[in-house]
Amino acid sequence: SSGKIVDFKIEDVYTADGQLKGHVDPPPAIRKYLSQPNYFLRDSNFDPDFAISAALSSWFLQKELGKEVDGVIGLNLTLAQKLMQVVGPIKLSDFGNEEVSDANFFYKVNYFSQDNFFPGSTQKKDILTAVTNEITMKMTGNTQINLGQLLPIIKQSLEEKNILFYFKDETMQKFVEDHGWAGRMAKVVCVARKDGNGQQITSYIDSCFPDYLSIIEANLGVNKVNYFINKSTVIEKKISPDGQISTTVTLSYENLNNTTFNQPQTYVNYLRIFVPVGSKLVSVILNNAPLSPSDIDTDVYANDKTVFGVLVKIAPGNKGVVKITYQSPRPLSDNTSSYQLFYQKQAGDKNSPLVFSLVFPSMYRFLPENFASSTARDYEIYYTTDTSVDRIFEMKRE
Repeated sequence: SSGKIVDFKIEDVYTADGQLKGHVDPPPAIRKYLSQPNYFLRDSNFDPDFAISAALSSWFLQKELGKEVDGVIGLNLTLAQKLMQVVGPIKLSDFGNEEVSDANFFYKVNYFSQDNFFPGSTQKKDILTAVTNEITMKMTGNTQINLGQLLPIIKQSLEEKNILFYFKDETMQKFVEDHGWAGRMAKVVCVARKDGNGQQITSYIDSCFPDYLSIIEANLGVNKVNYFINKSTVIEKKISPDGQISTTVTLSYENLNNTTFNQPQTYVNYLRIFVPVGSKLVSVILNNAPLSPSDIDTDVYANDKTVFGVLVKIAPGNKGVVKITYQSPRPLSDNTSSYQLFYQKQAGDKNSPLVFSLVFPSMYRFLPENFASSTARDYEIYYTTDTSVDRIFEMKRE
């Protein structure tokens, strides 16, 4: 009210889910791989489009607790840790004056949430409430918080999708969507260029070849092992003389989970690759072993994307490599003057290395427009970056 928090409560999602009356069918992957025949609030963010997931979570909350909401805000551990860098360490009087800082936030909260946990326990709610109250008191009390440090953190978190918004009010929702703060899945179209007057250049769109890739992971292991997962992504695209585009996405994982945190836990990753609709899957190779078609789920998403889904398990202390190869739904045409790959980051995912390369024959020579290739080879583009934000790789045909 008037910019101030009037009331703030933290509840255990399992407490809410226990009050759901009736049955809701879950997505097929949750039923198949999680062996869960029912759908609950705790799994309602399965759809990668935040607006869709947020609307569903609102629906579940109303059915479970009878509460109507005006909006949903999603934030992740990265933002919480960055806020604590500004706020500084806090002490929890109800937990033996335990000190919590940005460096140990994850470990402390999980320890007090899980230690000797039993059904019906309130310890998860208690530790999160204590931490939140202390942070709020520091940020709104007499302690001077450096806004010069806080505002860049919020800005970066918005850009990196570590905080997202959904509003039932259409005007508010349009505002966050226009600013890229709504976590919407992008359409498979070229991003328009504008002339000096800010008008879109229609001829550019007509001759631009749009490409798209989004890599979405869902932890179905009922654990917090994502914190310990290191990942790197390599996108290799090859254009054949007839204009067909073949893509190989290589994902390298390492599960650094160890006994200093808890019992060693396996990363059970339902991996989905979203590509332009009509793309043809060539192969999926897990640790040098090809997967059979029965191990691969294929579906259409939002009418303009094909999604390939596979279950990947990485045991604690182990590494794993997934290679997905597919072909574009159509070849480049003679009037193609530019090529755009939109790489869309999964909202809330950790920052990790990203490598993009494009190899092409002489008749399809492309030059990078909005980034600098680091290769000296003819007919090849090579670029190293990261997954902190969405990436548009734009190339112009000579």
